[in-house]
Amino acid sequence: MATQTLSDKGGELVISFESFAYCFTSAKLKNPEVSDAATLAEVVGQPVKKVSTDWVLMLATDEANAIGIVVQGPAISALAAGESTTEKYLILTLGPAVVNQDVQAAADYEGTSFTNATVRTALGALAPKILFVSEPTKTEEGTD
Repeated sequence: MATQTLSDKGGELVISFESFAYCFTSAKLKNPEVSDAATLAEVVGQPVKKVSTDWVLMLATDEANAIGIVVQGPAISALAAGESTTEKYLILTLGPAVVNQDVQAAADYEGTSFTNATVRTALGALAPKILFVSEPTKTEEGTD
């Protein structure tokens, strides 16, 4: 399964999906900036959008345009403005899929906090939908 467990957040990002070939794509990510380099220690959970043929990292002001979420790939270090990564990243682009909202990225590559509810709404509007659920805080076993 195409998931990654993060050390600072609990659980898997992608909980379930219909078909690997249908729900995912592998692509390079582009820095949309005109002058600033982009650096991301943790890329998993970052929302992305498509501009022409490029998969683009998103800023916090653009959450409503999310059409995918990165689920696997290495950190990005000083990606020059307007450039694309040399590595490809695994991106969840279509549902039906269920994603753990507790593992969503908290901030963009500039450090500005995302409004994750807007990202969830945008991805939930895709056809078929990418749905988000919260991970339970604890699991208990019953005794008889």
